[in-house]
Amino acid sequence: MTRLGLERRTARTAHVRGVELAFFGGCGYLGLGHHPAVLRAFRAGLESYGLNTGASIETTGGTAAHDELERELARFLGFEAVLVASSGYLANLVVAQGLAAHARSSQSDAPWVLLDERAHASTADALRATKMHALRYAHLDPRSAFEQAGEAENREIALCTDAVFPSERAIAPLPELLTALGAAAGTLWLDDCHGIGVLGPRGRGALEHLGLNDRRVVLVGTLSKALGCHGGFVAGREDWIEFLRRESSAYAGSSPLLPAAALAACAALRALQEEPERLARLRAHEARVRGCLSELGLQLGPLEFPVFAIGADREPGRARFHEAMTARGLYLPWIRYADRPAGYYRIALCSEHTPEDVEALCGLLRDELALVEPFTLRSER
Repeated sequence: MTRLGLERRTARTAHVRGVELAFFGGCGYLGLGHHPAVLRAFRAGLESYGLNTGASIETTGGTAAHDELERELARFLGFEAVLVASSGYLANLVVAQGLAAHARSSQSDAPWVLLDERAHASTADALRATKMHALRYAHLDPRSAFEQAGEAENREIALCTDAVFPSERAIAPLPELLTALGAAAGTLWLDDCHGIGVLGPRGRGALEHLGLNDRRVVLVGTLSKALGCHGGFVAGREDWIEFLRRESSAYAGSSPLLPAAALAACAALRALQEEPERLARLRAHEARVRGCLSELGLQLGPLEFPVFAIGADREPGRARFHEAMTARGLYLPWIRYADRPAGYYRIALCSEHTPEDVEALCGLLRDELALVEPFTLRSER
């Protein structure tokens, strides 16, 4: 897949080959990466700290900016403690190393990790790197997870899943997965990179959306999607987070995110909480596009989420659709991931799109989408 090579971005537009278009791609759902207060915080961080720390966070690279971000994330998410990492991808490796180290310290077998078969590649890569025993359970199927948990007999279990699967507009069955863990033991390793900032009454993610609060959850998140910044984090019980700080070489041996980025993320968290109208606008846009696609006969996944994934059965029609799209001043990216090599249109909404942007998108879909013989990725193929 050829890189798009964007020449300039705002929260709602992109310059593509010299033309400014309303941009419906990426994961900047709340436009916080362009928020004036977030940019000011980043610039101030550069003045205070320079570009980077030049050392790992647990030696001489830890700053007051990192400490503040960890405190603010813990408070916002309702967890006892947080550690920040340079990316969400790395944060999953930190958790995997912690699970493996816990088994070594207790002189027990490494825990069996039950992994949703469509979980993000970062979790599968982390499990391979730590050589833990992993069993795949059927996608979004708690019964399959129960069956796999039975295979583990009396061993310690960790269940691992993405909280949200955006292309399917689906949320993991977290209450049932917690039941599969058992009453007292085990860990629910939850990657909520897409849900944080978008789901829940206050944007605190899938756990808030489902009304869950369970000490067995170890939460992995990113700062680079709805929060519009950079980096990742792990949230959990204080004893568990401190154990990760001591035992994860991926955490202790890597350079932390830029201090300026940590300050920017703090500003983004404040903006999310002080400007609830951003989330309200995003949800209004989502409802409008969802209604439009439903009127066209497309069967959408059940989760109200600002991403719409649309496959195309008629490849020759894509060129004509692309021409119509750009003629209307819009850009809808066609993307391919390893798990969906045929590709699909991934339409992502942002709170900073205008009502006119959204109406233009709906007009395009109504008038031109039939060219590609569309189907949703939730459809039975």
